[in-house]
Amino acid sequence: MRVLLATDGSKHASEAAEWLARFPLASTTSVLVLAVAPLPVLSTGIPSTRDLEEMIVATARAAADAAATVLGRRWPEAAVRVVEGDPRDRIPSVVGQWGADLLVLGARGLGSIDRLLLGSVSEQVLYQATCPVLPEPSCAPAIQPRKSSGARRPRARA
Repeated sequence: MRVLLATDGSKHASEAAEWLARFPLASTTSVLVLAVAPLPVLSTGIPSTRDLEEMIVATARAAADAAATVLGRRWPEAAVRVVEGDPRDRIPSVVGQWGADLLVLGARGLGSIDRLLLGSVSEQVLYQATCPVLPEPSCAPAIQPRKSSGARRPRARA
């Protein structure tokens, strides 16, 4: 089995790593820890921008390394990968490229206004991933299924 843990270093992502380390999986499971460095769109190549990009990538690397340390107690061969881009696109892309059988992640639990304005990474990934997505249990309520656009079925009368 191949399990990908997506992390951004947040409290919820750290909880997902701790939870995965206790999840009943075989010791032969291949684990990949993925962090996405969301680089700013206004990349101009000027030194201050390059410094910012390097800092963002270093932060993503630190988040992935921290999660790999937690998982390394159980899966010492856990690999780490840091990619650049929008997590909503890059996580499902790496899931497909690596051939993950399961994706584990945390979710912040955005309110409805924030979700509307910012979008939820976990929610977008849920709909784009090519494998089952398992949110850390305390985060699961934060990922709400999209409402069906179909008509409501009438209730059966007794």
